[in-house]
Amino acid sequence: MARENKIHWGRWITSLVVVAGAIVATVLLVNHASTKKKTVAPANPLVTATVSAGSLVRSDQVTGQLVLSDTFIVRHRIAGQTASSNSAAGAATTTAAASTSGRSGSSSAGGSSAGGGGGPQGAFPVTTTTIPCAPGSTTTTSSTTTSSTTTSSTTTTVAPTTPVAPVTLDPPGPSSTAPGGSTTTTVCGTGGGSTTTAPRGGGGRSGAGGFTRTSTASGAAGSLASRVTQTVTSITTVGTTIGNGDVLYTIDGQAVIALVGPLPAWRSLSTASPAGPDVEELQKALIALGYDPAGDVTPSETFDAATQAMVERWQAGQSLPVTGQVALGSVVFIPKAMTVLAVSHTVGDAVGDGDVVVTLAGSSQQVQIIAPTNDQPYLVPGFKVDLGSAGTGTVTSLNSVTQSGTAAVQVVIAPSSPIGGVANGGSVTVTLNIDVADHVLIVPAQALASRLDGSYAVEVKSADGSVHWTPVHFVAVAGLNVGITASGLGAGTVVLMPQE
Repeated sequence: MARENKIHWGRWITSLVVVAGAIVATVLLVNHASTKKKTVAPANPLVTATVSAGSLVRSDQVTGQLVLSDTFIVRHRIAGQTASSNSAAGAATTTAAASTSGRSGSSSAGGSSAGGGGGPQGAFPVTTTTIPCAPGSTTTTSSTTTSSTTTSSTTTTVAPTTPVAPVTLDPPGPSSTAPGGSTTTTVCGTGGGSTTTAPRGGGGRSGAGGFTRTSTASGAAGSLASRVTQTVTSITTVGTTIGNGDVLYTIDGQAVIALVGPLPAWRSLSTASPAGPDVEELQKALIALGYDPAGDVTPSETFDAATQAMVERWQAGQSLPVTGQVALGSVVFIPKAMTVLAVSHTVGDAVGDGDVVVTLAGSSQQVQIIAPTNDQPYLVPGFKVDLGSAGTGTVTSLNSVTQSGTAAVQVVIAPSSPIGGVANGGSVTVTLNIDVADHVLIVPAQALASRLDGSYAVEVKSADGSVHWTPVHFVAVAGLNVGITASGLGAGTVVLMPQE
């Protein structure tokens, strides 16, 4: 019996040992597997980077707008119109000049012993000034006749209810032997007006001289001078190239032609015109078009008979009325061949003297951007930028502009070569390479470690494989790189940083 109990306990102890061994083996296998997994895939491995030296550059990309910078505005001109035709409502001024045989005298007096507007030897011509009346206006006509002994003045005021034609009174002038003169001025205005007319001189000592008489009229409301307008019957289109001899538009069926010349047209030209540089530029433009085949015209400031003949050939060739004269408004002088940038009117529009009709642009391009706030200190004239596939450009000027109600800096950039494939007003990608720090060591931003005391350091890997921390001084950041300075570091030094 005792022997059987011993066998039973022996078997039980053996079973416990087997079970315990199995548990230990299982734990060892699990630990081994776990240890092996950590070795194969580290949680945060480090990679190396090489320190470089030089300038730290920040590259910012902004969208710019292509603009044709060389623009020329074409304004319509009408012969016989003056600035007073476009004056503000409520005032108009007309001026007439008189030649007399006496010295200039006071415009408010007929003359005195100190000087007069004319002597008995001079005849005084009749001068008439007419301003068209607008419908429903008040017409005031003043006629003043002055002689050496009498002065008379009459004023008639009519308030029409229907459109009134211009009224002109032209009384007979004095005989050539009687001193004195006559002046008539017709003025329109709504709400009344006043006319002041300086009498022609008379009664003073005779002598060579003359003066200018000016009459001014003002109304309570409305323009006193009816503005003359003409009708656009055809017009060029945006994108059209305009050169010497090309038609810009037609007005009342008559062509307005572009001629190349440096000066604007400001007067009509004919053989009666005083010499001037505008005559010479007209001659040169027509010679360039081939209208002087015999070489009869020598460019000068004189509109001579040969010039008139050339103008007639040009007018015939352009199917214009052959007059031998170039009326103001029939030609527009442009500085060079240009492209139509904008058209301000359409067929049927009424245009007056000085109205903008067409805007032309030359081949000069510029790119305009709004400077990013952080880049403003660096964007100065002469700064180089990249213009996408167009190459490079140079900052030429800075302008202060308003954007979204706040002040901004507009940067104007001149391309180094023409930008193709981009229309006026199109977008251009501009890359600003900002040199934020010179003569620094450059490392990836991930290699820079910030310490608890606010200092910075990088982990350096030596040639023998050992690693150590080196304190550095932070200078600047640009994108994914930072600029630093440090003792003991140089270009080619290997540093460690976390893998991305």
